[in-house]
Amino acid sequence: MNKLGFYPAAPDTDRLQALREGWERQYRYGSVAERKAREARWSPYYSLIYQAQLGQPYTIPAEPGPVVRTLAEQGLVHPEAAVLDIGCGTGGTALELARLCRSVTAVDSNETAIEVLRERCAGTHTENLTALCASWNDGRPGDAWDLVISAMCPAICNPEELLAMEACARETCVLVTVMKGSADKYRSQMMRELNLRPEGMITEYSTYLDVLRAMGRDVTVWTMERFTKRNTSLEELLWLFPTYFEIFGMEQEASVSYLKSFF
Repeated sequence: MNKLGFYPAAPDTDRLQALREGWERQYRYGSVAERKAREARWSPYYSLIYQAQLGQPYTIPAEPGPVVRTLAEQGLVHPEAAVLDIGCGTGGTALELARLCRSVTAVDSNETAIEVLRERCAGTHTENLTALCASWNDGRPGDAWDLVISAMCPAICNPEELLAMEACARETCVLVTVMKGSADKYRSQMMRELNLRPEGMITEYSTYLDVLRAMGRDVTVWTMERFTKRNTSLEELLWLFPTYFEIFGMEQEASVSYLKSFF
């Protein structure tokens, strides 16, 4: 990760309003009720992915990944820190943080993800991590943590949600997200061919940065480059992607036919 610099605190109400409207136009998150309905539509797809991880051996890496390592180098992760992880998934980051912090509270709306995380806590004898199945869209935690982190979480989707996240933090908030151009090559190609435009996806980094600067926040930015390539089978694709396309209203029979043709 490369530290890009600090930005001065300079509230700009007019610019913030314009950015808020542009954010919603681009990503189409909608109301809280619409976000909750979308969360429910996505849940079967993620549950399918997470179910494959249940019962699998898991070891916390000996060395933390780039996110946790950078936070530790900056002194944001330390033995006295209490951390909240919003949208933790199966807890890869949360488990790394638990090794270095006093306590971690990891929250995700998907029951299967939390089941995997609890299983991994038991298997790695991680006792200072509390895994909670809860949706950010249903309410905010009442406690405060030294560090609040949200990685690739669509729930942090407007200035109000940023403020809600900030209200949970005694010291620091951290957003981990994608930069422009970050995408799954073949998934993106299929979405274009099928003329499917997802709503409420992960907010790209420059939007967060512009909004936070307009809110008058001092922001420090680090970047990392990551490229992942993996081999898979048509059988696996036909197991997973029909459930993915159902989110956008595509019947399984049609998606199976399309997938066989595409691949």
